[in-house]
Amino acid sequence: MLGWPANGALAKRCRQRRPHGPTRRWLQACTQSRRKGLPTSNFHTARFPRPNMEIMMTPEQTAIVLVGFQNDYFDRSGILRSVVEDDGGIDRVRAATLAFLRAVEDSPVMIVATPIQFTDDYSELVDPVGILKTIRECGAFRRERPGGQTIPELVAMGPRIQHVPGKRGLNAFSNTELESVLRERGVTNIVLAGVVTSVCIDSTGRSAHERGFSVTILSDCTGGRTRYEQDFYCREVFPLYADVKTAVEITAALQGGGQALAIGGN
Repeated sequence: MLGWPANGALAKRCRQRRPHGPTRRWLQACTQSRRKGLPTSNFHTARFPRPNMEIMMTPEQTAIVLVGFQNDYFDRSGILRSVVEDDGGIDRVRAATLAFLRAVEDSPVMIVATPIQFTDDYSELVDPVGILKTIRECGAFRRERPGGQTIPELVAMGPRIQHVPGKRGLNAFSNTELESVLRERGVTNIVLAGVVTSVCIDSTGRSAHERGFSVTILSDCTGGRTRYEQDFYCREVFPLYADVKTAVEITAALQGGGQALAIGGN
């Protein structure tokens, strides 16, 4: 049976696979700061800020990806409404997102909804843990039940929103045709809105980044379980792989028909 390598062997492996360039310098500086007892909570953004640059936010190459806009989250009687402890926060997300969609509805920007749905027996989930276990235990997001349906305001937008089914977990790209749908439209920029910030938004955003998309997360159109969680992810986590903007900023870029949007330098 293979065991954990002895300290000497482990150190040798680490030296053989040590990171190079900026990553190595970042790790060395971070280690030195820890040894000196210095705080590192803002280490990445304070000591190694993202470079100032611009991206072209053209409507034809941009998709707004909506995550979790279903009745079990957003309806007052939704089964998972209580998961979002910041009750007013989820209403703000709904209002801000709907205002954003109305503002860009007439532009060529692609709008995609990625609902998570299950059969009544949850046969799609095998030994689930965490939030997926909670979903099964409380009976949320069943395909044929009202809670599993998309919120009425998005349904009313009809074919303007393209629905991509198949989501069974945290990542909207997993088990769905989302990537191929976006590639077919020539999308290079993804704008994320929805819930929950620390779960599906973070998972989907990271996956989009790893697939080569430029990712923007809307701070006012996403919601965490608590206000602290939302602020923490927008300040400390998302900037590691994405840009964090407000709906007003993205609306201005999209309505400009191809406006350069400054990113980084936070």
